[in-house]
Amino acid sequence: MKSQNSKFLFLMKMILTCWFAVSFTSSQSQAQQSVAELRKAALESQKECQNFVRFDDNFLYLGFGAYKRAFEEPRFPIPGMLKAISLRDPSKVITIKTSDSVIDVVSFSDRLYVLTYSGLQEWNLLTQEMVFEHPTNFENRILEYKEHPQGMVMSHGKIYIAHGRLGLAIFDLLQNKVVKMVPLMTSQAPLESMATSVAAAGHDVYISMDSFTLANPDEKPAFRGIIAYNPMEEKITRQMIGLDPGNSSMTADSKYLVVSYMGYPVWKYDRSELVSEKLPRPVQSISTFKEPGHPTGSAFMDDEYYYTCYMKHNLGPNPSAERVTRAIKRSDLGL
Repeated sequence: MKSQNSKFLFLMKMILTCWFAVSFTSSQSQAQQSVAELRKAALESQKECQNFVRFDDNFLYLGFGAYKRAFEEPRFPIPGMLKAISLRDPSKVITIKTSDSVIDVVSFSDRLYVLTYSGLQEWNLLTQEMVFEHPTNFENRILEYKEHPQGMVMSHGKIYIAHGRLGLAIFDLLQNKVVKMVPLMTSQAPLESMATSVAAAGHDVYISMDSFTLANPDEKPAFRGIIAYNPMEEKITRQMIGLDPGNSSMTADSKYLVVSYMGYPVWKYDRSELVSEKLPRPVQSISTFKEPGHPTGSAFMDDEYYYTCYMKHNLGPNPSAERVTRAIKRSDLGL
């Protein structure tokens, strides 16, 4: 009898363990799904977009403003705008007017860091007041064409800024200032490349590079590819050549790195294959979309959706194009 009771108790324990495991996995999946749907609803509630789509736990962020009005040089600030939309109630929108175009944003503690072409603005979102504007580089001069910031990502307590021809800027969130500039691909001088975007996943910060110097068809071009930087060791670990001209933004998750060429096409790389000095073939190249048009600006990605501003082509006797918000299922894109 004692043996039978022991077997019964063991069997019940196994059943309960399996039930709790399934319940936990199911509730976890539902929680992730609900977050994705909140993000989707908030994004699609908005009628305009331009430079990027970003999220934190409470808000959707959309940035607006141009790099240049025409061909003026040097570049001077162009007033921009940031919209912060509540995920729980998308009808609640905070609009922040900025002195220059808004090209990226990250939130940290009670602070909101807003990247413009002129600097890194620190805002208090509750009071809607700018606390301070931090320089993003050590240059004490007016920046030249494509030396301005292009995008940023937060990782390991720092903000990493793709700073065009100046390379990579590292802003320490505890010291609240830029602590390091990392010049990129200086060994190829007089050829010059520029950092166009940055993404982070795992122990890597990835910087996409495009050529700035134009070379003749029979000459070696300036470096175009992806550079991997290790934040813990504070050094470049890989310089992987192989991107086409025109790469503009990146996003990443635990498995994939997605490179956008102004949204058309979009290339997906398996991060586990980014190990040599040459980029592997993308595991997916997306150049056609169900809706006429293509993504534009810098996108955000979670397990369910690719959240983006979309350049929608309106076909017909009077063709036109307009920017609209879209949350596209990753499975529909092959992402």
